[in-house]
Amino acid sequence: MRYLLTAVLFFLWLPTVLQGLLYHTYLWQLKEYRLDRMLDFYQTNRRMILRNTLGWVGWSLVSLVFPVVGMLGLAGLALLVGRQFERHQLSRPVLTGKAILTLAGGGITILILLTGLVTFRALWWVLLPGGETLSPEMQTLTRGFVLLRALIPVFVALTVGVIYLPSEIQKRRIIRRAMGKVTAVHPQNIIGITGSYGKTSTKTFLTTLLTAKYPTFSTAGGTNINIAIAQQILRDLKPASAFPALPGAPNPGELQMVVEMAAYTKGEIANICRTAPPNIGIWLAVNEQHLSLFGGIEGTVEAKYELIAALPPDGLAILNGDDPRVMAKCAAWPGRKITFSLQDPTADYYPTDVRVEPEMLHFTIPRIGDSASQQTDQSTPSTQFSVPLAGRHNLSNLLAAIAAAHAVGMSLPEIAEAAKAIRSLSGTLAPRKGRKGTVLIDSSYSSNPTGVRAALDYLAIFEGKKKVMLFPGIIELGEESDRIHRTLGVEIAKVCDVLILIKEEFAEPLVAGVSSSPDAKTEVLRNLDAGEIFQRLERLAGRETVILFEGRGTGRFLEGMADDAKTFRDVG
Repeated sequence: MRYLLTAVLFFLWLPTVLQGLLYHTYLWQLKEYRLDRMLDFYQTNRRMILRNTLGWVGWSLVSLVFPVVGMLGLAGLALLVGRQFERHQLSRPVLTGKAILTLAGGGITILILLTGLVTFRALWWVLLPGGETLSPEMQTLTRGFVLLRALIPVFVALTVGVIYLPSEIQKRRIIRRAMGKVTAVHPQNIIGITGSYGKTSTKTFLTTLLTAKYPTFSTAGGTNINIAIAQQILRDLKPASAFPALPGAPNPGELQMVVEMAAYTKGEIANICRTAPPNIGIWLAVNEQHLSLFGGIEGTVEAKYELIAALPPDGLAILNGDDPRVMAKCAAWPGRKITFSLQDPTADYYPTDVRVEPEMLHFTIPRIGDSASQQTDQSTPSTQFSVPLAGRHNLSNLLAAIAAAHAVGMSLPEIAEAAKAIRSLSGTLAPRKGRKGTVLIDSSYSSNPTGVRAALDYLAIFEGKKKVMLFPGIIELGEESDRIHRTLGVEIAKVCDVLILIKEEFAEPLVAGVSSSPDAKTEVLRNLDAGEIFQRLERLAGRETVILFEGRGTGRFLEGMADDAKTFRDVG
């Protein structure tokens, strides 16, 4: 009987340990194994974390004195893990090398301590006698299992700390090799792109334009931190001569390199610029994204400006004329500057005759002279563009890409023709066909205040349809978080008929904002598990419904509601 109880206890405990290791490794991976981002997560969610910590500590202390309580708690946890597994709600990391090391380190730590627990179980009984309800061995095991499970966050954090130093040494070796390869390949232009939002879209647009005429290397997907950029350089960067010949290319040696540059603290973009020294820099905009990590909006401005500061004396800065912070910061920069704008007709790149359709942007660019380009399009009075993109917000990013391609040497007619091949980036307001003819809008790539407003603007063009929004909230906004979420709640109430909150972290200020709207008619759904959310979406689905999936974490609901991979044109 004793062995049976021991086996039952072990198999109750084991799934809770696996769940804990997977979740905390996933969390560190999500925060890129960075202590500053983890501390910000704890600060932002301090009430929830304090409540959970007090619960774990209380359970552990009570279990030391009354082991039966610990056994009952383990049984409850095992049932909860089983429910999460059944509903596909278990958080787990992508199994990269670092994640596997972290999981292995945490598991080995637990195994070592468990061995010590079994070896010295008699000493535990002497120190903490637990009455006659359970045998001394069962009481010892129960206490040990409870403590080991409660300390998993500590074990994972210690493992991350242990592998930090060798990981940093390896990173620096990779970055040095990447710097050498960039020097050896010697691209004609290295174009850096930064900003609080829009980087990946602009990079993708620009890469599409440039590849129509030049051999082009571009950082992939959301690759935008120094080590990931360096790894891709070592893997994919090659001389222009290694690219297949392009029809009509003026010079096969004119290799272009496009690099997306992100930062969470000052100095990170400067480091990327040492790895891939830019001669053209695109600064898209500044907003509150990751505000808590930069210590304020001025810290964000300083960090993004590092791209412009890294440009050589004959370099070119391409700036968003609609962002006063960008323009003010760059006013004293002595190099050549050109601007793009949706509001200022005097900007170098300003669109006219703008027409927005659900999946198409139409606009005209007037003739651009020498002030904005190394060449002059005097023979072309204006150039019309029809680009298959969803949402007016894409126009600013597209103008930045057009300006860079023009500066490199493409004519506006060449750019307009190449732009026909541009497609919406997955997860950035890409419409899809859903079940029952529902229009699904995929904005699940990431979320920031400006992006949410752009998504709401796009949602508003679907007049006469029931508008539903799934939203988890926006992380890393620091002390401005409540204010920003309340403001977004007001704006959501103006557009949406239904708001489904998939997380509770930012629910209170969002609900307060929705409720404070003068004509608040938005139904807010919260405290739903994944199964209940799917059921609600199924009931809301129909040809008269459009659903916006805004922010990370909404993608799985989108895939669950998608009919197939068809686009909005196929909905009819």
